[in-house]
Amino acid sequence: MKPTLWLMALCAILVTMSCKKSPSLYGVEQSSKGVANPNGATKFVHPGILLTTQSIDYIKTQLSSSSDPWNTSFAALQSTSWASISYKMQGPTVLITRDQSIIAKDGIDYANIIQNDSYAIFCQGLMWKLTGNNKYADNAINMLNAWSSTLKTITSTGPDVYLCAGFNGFIMANGAELVRDYSGWKAEDLQKCKDMFRNIWYPVIKSIAIPGGANGTWDSDNAKAVMAMGIFLDDQGMFDAAYNYFYSGSGDGTVAHYFLPTGQNQESGRKQGYAQLGLCNFEELCEMGYNQGKPDMWVAKDSVILKAFEYSAKYNLGEDVPFNTAFPEIYGQWVYPSIATDGRGIFRPIYYMAYNHFHNRLGAAMPYTQRVLEQHTPIERQTDGTVTDGTGWGSLLFYHPLAGGLTPVAVGALRWEFDELAGWGGVPWAENSKVAVANGQLEVSGSIGTYVRAYQGSALLDPVTYPYLAVKVTQIPKLKKSTDDWAVQAYWNISGTNHDYRYVSKTDMTLLGTQVYVIKWAPKSGLYDGFPTFPTASATGGIYLDFGDCASGEKAKVDWIRSYKNLADIPNN
Repeated sequence: MKPTLWLMALCAILVTMSCKKSPSLYGVEQSSKGVANPNGATKFVHPGILLTTQSIDYIKTQLSSSSDPWNTSFAALQSTSWASISYKMQGPTVLITRDQSIIAKDGIDYANIIQNDSYAIFCQGLMWKLTGNNKYADNAINMLNAWSSTLKTITSTGPDVYLCAGFNGFIMANGAELVRDYSGWKAEDLQKCKDMFRNIWYPVIKSIAIPGGANGTWDSDNAKAVMAMGIFLDDQGMFDAAYNYFYSGSGDGTVAHYFLPTGQNQESGRKQGYAQLGLCNFEELCEMGYNQGKPDMWVAKDSVILKAFEYSAKYNLGEDVPFNTAFPEIYGQWVYPSIATDGRGIFRPIYYMAYNHFHNRLGAAMPYTQRVLEQHTPIERQTDGTVTDGTGWGSLLFYHPLAGGLTPVAVGALRWEFDELAGWGGVPWAENSKVAVANGQLEVSGSIGTYVRAYQGSALLDPVTYPYLAVKVTQIPKLKKSTDDWAVQAYWNISGTNHDYRYVSKTDMTLLGTQVYVIKWAPKSGLYDGFPTFPTASATGGIYLDFGDCASGEKAKVDWIRSYKNLADIPNN
C-alpha cells in the first residue's frame, strides 16, 4: 500500500475508534498549540477559504447529473434574491454599523444593507463558479468595486462593531475569493478591494479578542474573519494569528476554552441558536485550515468539535445530554445555570460541513448529526436575518460522500427505530398521552382519559421521493368501539398553513405480513385540507399516530417508522 493511502486508512480507523487521541494523526499533536508556518513562506491555495477548485468541480459534477441533495439545494439557492442574476445592490454606504441608535438617527438601515450585499456578493460569486455565466461574476465585482470605493468606516457606540466587521467581513471575503480569478476584474479594482479589507475591515477585528470579554461566538467570529481575509490577501501573518488564536487565544472563543470534553460549549446554556452559531464559527475555521494544509484544527482537543456537534444534535432532537453548571468560563461573567431550552429543536444550517469532514473524510460515526440531516435539514438553506452568520447551503457545498465511499444521507427518508425517543412525544391536549421507549419500541399510553396518541412535530416529509410510509405496530390497543380504528395523520406546512392528511388502516393502509402497515401518500379530506396538492420537495411537518379512544390501561407499541421509494423495498416483518 502506498504511504499516503496507508496514512489515510489509519486516520479513518483512529477517528472511528471514538476519536482517541493520537499524537501521530496528521503528523501533529492533536492538543498542540502549534504555530502556523512560523517562517511565513507558504503559498496559499486559491480559491481556498471554504471552497476549493476540487470541491467546486465535485459540486458541478453532481449538478450535471441532477443528483440530490445538490440539485434540490441549488434550485433553492437560485430562488433567493441574493443569487438572482438581477439582484439590486442596496449599498454602498460610507459607513456600516449594527448600532440601532445610529441607524435611527441617520434613517438608513446600515445593518440590513451590508448584510444583504455581503451575502449577495458571496452568492453571485458562487453562481458564477457553478454555472460559468459571467453575468454573475460581473454582479459580484460591481458590488465589490462600489463598496471598495465608498466604505470609509465601521462604527458603533458599543461592542457590536466587532460583530458587524466579523460576520459581514467574513462573508464578503468569501465572495471576493470566488471571483478573484475572474478575467473581467481589473487589477487596479482588485487591489482596491484588497485595500478595503486590509485598511477598513481588518483593523476593527485585528486583536480578535473582545476588549472586556464576551461570549465565545464573538471572538471565534473575529478569528474566522481574520483567517478568511488572510487567505484572500495572501497574508500569512493574518492567517497565523487566527490559527494560533483558535488554539491559545485569550477569550472564550478558542477550542481550549469554548468546549468541555462532553461536547457542551460555553453557550449551551445561553440559547440554542447561539450555541449552534458557535459551532458554525469553529467548523468554518477548521475547514479553512483544512483547505490551507492545517487538518489538525478539525481534530483538536481529542476531536471535541465532533463531540460538540453530536451533543447539539442529540439535545435538539429531544434527547437528554449532560450539562455542567460550573462551566470554567474564563471571565466569570457568562456562565449559565442550566442548558437552554430557548430555540431547542430549531436547527441552524451548519450540520453538513462537520458531518462531511468527520463522517465522509474520516469515517467517524455521527448518528445524531445524521438524523438531523435526514429528518430535519436535508436541504440546508440560508434565511433572512442570519445570512452573514455563516455561508449555509451545506447540502450543496459541503457534502462529498464519495470522499469516504460511505452511504449518502437519504434526503427526506424517515427512519425512526426507537432506541430512543428521537423527538417523539405525547399529546398533552389529548388527555395527556404519554410516550416512552422500552426494549427498542415506542410505547404510547394515555395517563388521563383513554386516548392514546403520539406526535412528532419536526418530521421531514418528502411524499414525492418517498411516497410510502411504513409503520411496524406490534401491539394495537383495544378500542372502545369496534367500528373505530387507529390512524396516521401527517401535516405539511405550505405557505404558513397547516394541511391535514388523514389515513386509517382499514381503508388506506396495506398490511404486509401481520404487523407492517403501509400508507401511500394521497390527500384525503380533513382538518385544514385547503389544497389538494403535496409539496414538490421535502417539507417540514408533523406526524400523529392516533390510536384513538381506547379501553382503560391499553397501550400501543411501535417498532419502527420508515419511508420508502418503492413498495417492494418494504420488509414485511
